[in-house]
Amino acid sequence: MSKISSVVEQDARIETLIREIKDMFLRLGDGEISPSAYDTAWIARIPSLNDPNKPQFPTTLQWILKNQLNDGSWGEPSFFSLYDRLVCTLSCVLTLTLWKQGDELIANGLYFLQKYIPNLEKEKSNRRLVGFEITFPSMLEEAQSLGLSLPYELPCLKHIFTLREEKKRRIPVEVMHSVHTTMLHSLEALQELVQWDRILKLQSSNGSFADSPSATVAAYLNSHDKKCLEYLTNIVKRFEDHVPFAYPVDIFERNWMVDTIQRLGIDHHFHEEISNTLNYLYRNLRKDGIAWARDLYLTDIDDTCITMLLLRLHGYPVSSDVLEYFKYDDDNFMCYAGETHKGVSDTFSLYRFSQIAFPGEKILKQANSFAKQHLINTIRDNQVHDKWAIKKALNKEIEWELRKPWKMSLPRLAVQEYIRNYGDDDVWIGKSMFRMSNINNSKYLELAKLDYNKLHAIHTGEANSILT
Repeated sequence: MSKISSVVEQDARIETLIREIKDMFLRLGDGEISPSAYDTAWIARIPSLNDPNKPQFPTTLQWILKNQLNDGSWGEPSFFSLYDRLVCTLSCVLTLTLWKQGDELIANGLYFLQKYIPNLEKEKSNRRLVGFEITFPSMLEEAQSLGLSLPYELPCLKHIFTLREEKKRRIPVEVMHSVHTTMLHSLEALQELVQWDRILKLQSSNGSFADSPSATVAAYLNSHDKKCLEYLTNIVKRFEDHVPFAYPVDIFERNWMVDTIQRLGIDHHFHEEISNTLNYLYRNLRKDGIAWARDLYLTDIDDTCITMLLLRLHGYPVSSDVLEYFKYDDDNFMCYAGETHKGVSDTFSLYRFSQIAFPGEKILKQANSFAKQHLINTIRDNQVHDKWAIKKALNKEIEWELRKPWKMSLPRLAVQEYIRNYGDDDVWIGKSMFRMSNINNSKYLELAKLDYNKLHAIHTGEANSILT
């Protein structure tokens, strides 16, 4: 193949990838997100309005019956996370037991749980799912009440129950009923504490509780609230036979999609699409930050910092005072109030945003000092085990940013480094493991490599023409 024909083919491939990614921008809605076996099992519990002996959403029960993995578990199929497999498997086993269906699947699921629960003893706590310390014990209690054979007396399970009580003490029951907290996202595991007539005052405008299908199922089963059922009906209609761990995820998807495309150096192909996306983010930014979804009241430091970073880089008038809502005693910053341990990626987002500072912005100086030291300690202690995502090379991303702060970084070298570190199949951590195809996508990486090589060839040719 001649050099010219090779270049023509590469250019054609670049144009194809650009069109496909533009189409992805055009189709942006409330979020493309993978199934959650945990939440699908919860929604499959709802009895039919017409016949309580049948499920209201039979397709979700069929999904469970068809999606057990070869080892007897349910969960993210292409990545083994013990926490994910335990939560998803127990949730599915409980639902099948309640409907008296899939005896063989139940037996296989119980065998998996009996075999793998003891491994919790040595599992990294930083990889624990969101709310695991309250959702898993709650399901274990239900399993025991149904007479399911599991190793309930293991020390590792007793430790999880201890963690649950500690978590409950951090957010008192009265607080849980009066303001939006992370506990709303896991109501299904707190049913014995919830006063349902009071908690309905904290319902989101779309009918959900913190955009969580499982939490909303629990609210519906206890209150028969019509708005809850409308939300659940709409989400099943959207995904047909399953549901994700959270929905919508429109802010989260747009944030990380644009950030990824910019860091890969291919943003110059998508000026209009990025502008439209940033306008969407700007419209939904509040004085206390932004959440992963437009109608979610509880904001977080991760989405807020990435939104602020993107908007500032594109000239939007945004105030760094928003970080005051995430600052606690001793100049400490948190993603959410009451969190048990800090994440790495959200602190990294804080560090990245803190560098886009104007003179006199004291809060960003404090944020930079806090985040930088936390990241240095994390790298030094080899503790880059993030609680929000399992990334290809987060440690290398952090090391690069610490060595080459934004003001010292050469854009094309930063692109080259991120191409090396970007994971097109990264897994995210919620109440179950999940994937986001508009954030981690092989098309981005392929275009980034082709685009980088093309620009490199152009620049090399220009340099040679100057030097000769």
